[in-house]
Amino acid sequence: MINISRARPDQSSEVNEKLLLRVLKYHPDTGRFTLRYGYRMGGVQLSPKAGDRVGKEDEMGIRHIRLFAIRYPEHTLAWFYAHGAWPRNGLRHLDGDLSNNRIENLEEIIKQK
Repeated sequence: MINISRARPDQSSEVNEKLLLRVLKYHPDTGRFTLRYGYRMGGVQLSPKAGDRVGKEDEMGIRHIRLFAIRYPEHTLAWFYAHGAWPRNGLRHLDGDLSNNRIENLEEIIKQK
């Protein structure tokens, strides 16, 4: 089993797509991430369990997921999960709801010159 809060990916400080897909499942219909694997100790199922939602909301209502000791905004991981690349200049929630991380609600911010 994988401890997403303490383990570190080999030779990298950032998550790659393969690792993200292995640890978390993105639900495009809700914009939420769930854990693919649960934790067991001595045959006892501990929390969090496989299928549990991951992350924690901050005081502004933005949900963050700690993955391999790095804290990521949930909407950024959703973008990376769907597109295979990090957004260059940040993301905008089209409906203004910072908890709505469905991919169709996210738009990459384009810098204007």
